[in-house]
Amino acid sequence: MMTSMSGTLLVHEKEVIWIDAISDNSIHIVDKRSGEEIKTLYVKGEGLNEIITPDISRAPNRCISVFDSNGAKEVLVFLDSLDMDSQYKKEVWNLDKQLFGLRIIPITHNQNVFVTPDSANPFLLSSHSKIDPFGTYPLKEVKEINNKFSVFQGTAIYNPYSRILLHTIGQLSYVALYAWNRNQFILDKERNLSEVGYSLQNGNLIINKTPQYAPTAVAMTKDYIVSIERDQQSSSIGTKEKRNNNDRPFSKAPHTVFVYDYDFN
Repeated sequence: MMTSMSGTLLVHEKEVIWIDAISDNSIHIVDKRSGEEIKTLYVKGEGLNEIITPDISRAPNRCISVFDSNGAKEVLVFLDSLDMDSQYKKEVWNLDKQLFGLRIIPITHNQNVFVTPDSANPFLLSSHSKIDPFGTYPLKEVKEINNKFSVFQGTAIYNPYSRILLHTIGQLSYVALYAWNRNQFILDKERNLSEVGYSLQNGNLIINKTPQYAPTAVAMTKDYIVSIERDQQSSSIGTKEKRNNNDRPFSKAPHTVFVYDYDFN
């Protein structure tokens, strides 16, 4: 499924779920076959069971995780309870302070991955009240880089069927796969898809050469990795395009779909 809507969209076995990031942050749950809306959830607020800045992620056991982009709270919503008129089953978790504002990727009912692009490792694994960093970056100078948050922004997706965590960093043309094994993630394979020219200036990483392949929006299927990227071979590199009101030219935005197998071919 492809969409130009803003906000996060999830596809479950029976439902399509999306969050309205423009108006009221309401969460819409739609029947995948009929297209009819099953329920709309309003979780934004400052109450005990509410989220200040909600976002959503897929969770195991037919749940969705609603987490706070500006807080340390998670609400698990059970999809099979949505046919109830006014109430639905949910669990509210107050998270450790060091997890404040981090994106959540649920792995099991008691184990979550948190994305930390401004740290020495890209991820934290929270498992039964224990928090451990894991993962690597494709650069050796990580400790010397001050602007990690801006240059290490990427995409992280977990496939619960294959138990694989996919990590991409567009600016560095980098992709990695981690395998879930014995309650931990082990780096399975990684690759730089194209050359990246960079330098360190006063502790900041400067990208001097835009990579040919820069994965941005990414999805996983059973056999393939699907990415939306800018195809530099077909785009107008080196040509200037007029901007309206300082907007980014559309031709410079990624809009080509690339399909890779799990060996990155």
